[in-house]
Formats: sequence, C-alpha cells, structure tokens
Amino acid sequence: MVILHGTTLEGRLTIGKGVKIMAHVYLPSRTVIGSMVFIGPGVTFLNAMLPMREAGVAGVTIGNHVVIGGGVTIGPGVTISDNVFVGAGAVVMQDIPANSLAYGVPAQFRPLPEKFEKGNDPKQIFEGLDLWDNRPGDGSWKAEYYGDDVLL
Repeated sequence: MVILHGTTLEGRLTIGKGVKIMAHVYLPSRTVIGSMVFIGPGVTFLNAMLPMREAGVAGVTIGNHVVIGGGVTIGPGVTISDNVFVGAGAVVMQDIPANSLAYGVPAQFRPLPEKFEKGNDPKQIFEGLDLWDNRPGDGSWKAEYYGDDVLL
C-alpha cells in the first residue's frame, strides 16, 4: 500500500492489498477499499449526509481494480463496484455497477470503454512507476519482494 502526504485516515477503515492513495485524500471511519485500487489526489469520501444532525454513519465501499480520479467526492453509503473508473472531479452520490465509467456532477455512468477493461496494472503500484521516478532506467534498479510486500 502507498499513502502519500496530507492524507487523513480516520477511525475504522478496511484497505485491501495493492492500494495507492495519492496526496490530500480524506478517508473517514467505516470506509472499505478493495484491492488494486488507485485513488487520485484530493479525493473526499463522506460517511454522513447530515453530520451532527442525524446519528450514525454510512461509509463508502470501493471494490477491486477501481480507479478514482483527482478531486472526486463520494457520498456516504455509496458502493463503487469492481473494475470501475471514476473520472476526475465527479460527484458520486449513487452506487456504481461493476465495469462502468462514472463521470460528471452529479455522476452518471456507462459501460467501460474497451481500453479501460483490463483492470489495474500491479507494476504501477508495486514498483512505484510514476512521473517523478528518478531511478536509473538501465535495469540496475530492482524492487525487493518480501512475500506479498514490496520494499522499494
């Protein structure tokens, strides 16, 4: 799992394997995140529609192989099923079915375009590939694997 700076992890969370959470993400209590999930910068998960006005919380549930673009807001109790791609800036206030592309304010969804269907690439998470990767490109750098974990 990779969690970047300025991210808030609050209360009871469940986070699967191979999750990459970018900077300035807010994850409140009762959030559940599956495996092989990418969460872009500035994403806000909510767990109460009327905080301090109604008792109880309802966390967001994210399936496996989900990509959530930057600046997305996800409402309380929403379920985003497996293999969903949520476009940047979307406001998701309803459940999103598996194999969908969600976009807009409020978010609407349609079947995934063919180029998005294959699921998330483990190398993008486990080997830390990104625009700021300054490791030598000559093959001299290798990730060190320890069971299911990777030490970069």
